[in-house]
Amino acid sequence: MGIFNWGKKKEQKNDPRYNELIFGRFGVSPIIQQNPSKEAFIREGFQNNATVYSIVDLISKSASNVKMRVYEKKDRGALKEYTSLIGGAFNDTSMYEAKSAKKRALKPADNSDLAKFLDSPNPMQGQAEFMMDL
Repeated sequence: MGIFNWGKKKEQKNDPRYNELIFGRFGVSPIIQQNPSKEAFIREGFQNNATVYSIVDLISKSASNVKMRVYEKKDRGALKEYTSLIGGAFNDTSMYEAKSAKKRALKPADNSDLAKFLDSPNPMQGQAEFMMDL
């Protein structure tokens, strides 16, 4: 590598024979494919890669534990203020202001049809199981 090439990104060579030689020892198909479709790439990458599967599973389990709430909008101006406050950096003052703006902007709609559906999507599932299956 010469001094004039410093910082330049090298182009990766994707020779299928090289991939088969390296990854064939692990008993899996080559990771790098030539011109795969997006759907096949995602499906095969998720199903054949334990690390990716574990990460996606952990994220979906964590996200499913977040209680989904339904709100009705009370004040459009306060809602804009609330969304701008939660979009920035948090400190004690901004958190207090955001909480105050949320109270002015939104009203919980716990008895709405959507809230009832989210609480019990079907007789066999609660909200957490339903959200994880999404």
